[in-house]
Amino acid sequence: MTPVSSTLAEAAGECEICDVLFRPLIFSVDKDVFLLKDVNSQSILYIIQNDSLQLIAEPSNLRGLAVYDVFTLDNEIWISTSQGIQIYTYESARFEFKRYLLDSDRVTGVIADKDNNYWLTTKDNGIYIIPNLQVIHHKIPEAVSYTHLRAHET
Repeated sequence: MTPVSSTLAEAAGECEICDVLFRPLIFSVDKDVFLLKDVNSQSILYIIQNDSLQLIAEPSNLRGLAVYDVFTLDNEIWISTSQGIQIYTYESARFEFKRYLLDSDRVTGVIADKDNNYWLTTKDNGIYIIPNLQVIHHKIPEAVSYTHLRAHET
């Protein structure tokens, strides 16, 4: 891929203190490379193609949110925002929303360790460690009495 340094400067808006004010988030999904920047809690999303930036529609769920970081896992894009993690897939040239995590927290970052634990950092509530993404949130039917629920010990 051809360097895009000059177009990145254009995306930042030519300014003397861009390194402080502008921190683009660059991530890739398959062979596509994206640049996401947050300006006054408005996300601006570009796809990098042929040494240029092409503006594309931001996912509507991101409107009005501060974006802190992007983490890609397999085919999923995890976007850390002022209202938790938003998880998307990117298929057929569009972002498809999948689910939220910790939607009441300002999540600033995500990493996965060698044991597949997910460490989520927040601005206000410290660090969350999620050992299994399959049990993050499980809805119990209303017909089930909560007094009959018990933890199972092994």
